[in-house]
Amino acid sequence: MLKINGKSIVGWGIAALVVAGIIGTNMYQEKGSNPDSKKVVYAFYPLTGTVANLGKEAQKYTQIWEKLHPEAPFQIKFIDSESKPDRAVSALNQILLKEKDPIVISLFSFIGKATIPIIEKTDGFIFAPATIISMGEGVTHYQRIGSSISDALTPLVNYIQPAQKVAIINLDDEYGVLNSTYFKDEILKKGAHLTIQETLRFRDLDVRISVYKVLETKPDIVYVTGTASMAYSNIFKELSVQEFKGIVLADNAFQNKSNLENIAGINLHMFAAIPPMDGFKTNYPQAVEEIQNANMELYYLPAEIFDTFNLINYTFKNNLPFTQETYTKMGQWKGVIGDMILPGNGDSLYPFIMVQYKNGKFVSVTE
Repeated sequence: MLKINGKSIVGWGIAALVVAGIIGTNMYQEKGSNPDSKKVVYAFYPLTGTVANLGKEAQKYTQIWEKLHPEAPFQIKFIDSESKPDRAVSALNQILLKEKDPIVISLFSFIGKATIPIIEKTDGFIFAPATIISMGEGVTHYQRIGSSISDALTPLVNYIQPAQKVAIINLDDEYGVLNSTYFKDEILKKGAHLTIQETLRFRDLDVRISVYKVLETKPDIVYVTGTASMAYSNIFKELSVQEFKGIVLADNAFQNKSNLENIAGINLHMFAAIPPMDGFKTNYPQAVEEIQNANMELYYLPAEIFDTFNLINYTFKNNLPFTQETYTKMGQWKGVIGDMILPGNGDSLYPFIMVQYKNGKFVSVTE
C-alpha cells in the first residue's frame, strides 16, 4: 500500500499554488495586452506591392487616429492586401473561417470591388474609404466613405467649354476607367471634341509613346486619371518634358503625397478638383498637429480615414447596428472637412473645389 508523506502533500500544494499563480499572471497579462472585450476592426491596406506607398500612408494616418482615441471600444488589425484584389479576397476568407460578422476597412476601389461582394454574404460590414464605386441597390453590407464620381468630377466637367479639344489619358485600374468613362460622357454632352483616349496599364512605367500620341492630336486640354502610382506620376512628368502648353486637368489622386513628390519641378498649367482642407484645421486641430508633426500631408486620404474611424467609433459607442440603414437614416455625417452626405445605397458625397497647382501649392480658383 502506498504511504503518503505529509511533507510531500504540503510541497505539492505549494507547487500547485505557484503554478496556478504563474498561469493566472500570464492570463491576466495576456488579457491586459489583448482585451477580449474589444472588437477587432480589420484594416485591409496595401502595405506591399504597386500602391504600397499609399497603404503605408493610410496606416500612419490610422495610427495617429488611434493615438488620439485611446478610449475607442475596438482595436485595429492591419491586413496587407499586397495591392492585389485576389490576395485581399484570400485574407478575408481566412478571417471568415473564424469570424462571421467582421468589421472591415477596404481601401481603394480595386480592392473594394473584390471584397464587398464577399462581405455581402456574411453578417459583417465593410467601410470603403478612397473608393468611388457604387454597388447599387441590393448590396447592403457596405458604406463608402468619400466622394462619388459625380461630385469629384463635376468641377472638372464644368471647366470644359463647348468645342474645346480634349484628350484623356487614363490608367486601366478601376479608378481610372470609371473616372475617364464618366468624364468623357459628360464633356461630349457639352459639345467638346475628344481628340484621343489613351489607356495605360497600371504598372506601365515608360509612358513616352502614349503621351506623344496624345500630343500629336493637338488638344487644348489633357485630362489624366488613375490611382496614384509611378505610371500616373510619369504621365505628368512626360507632359512637362514634351513641353505641353495647354491645360492639364487631374482629379483627387493628384493630391497624394507620393505623387507630389514624384512630380516636383514639373512645368505645366495644372488644375485639379479636390476636397477643401480648411475645415480639417478648424474641426480637428489636434489631428492636424499630429499629422504635421509626422511630416504628413492634409488631403483627401487622411480626411476619409478619420471620417471612417470616427463613424465606426460613433456606431460602437451608441450601440447602433452596423447596417447600411443606420447610415442612411443619419442622412449626413459631420466629417473632418465638412458635411459628408449619406444619400443611401452605401453611397456618400463630399464637397469639392477647383484649384490650380502652382509652385508646389494648391491655389483656389473661381470656375
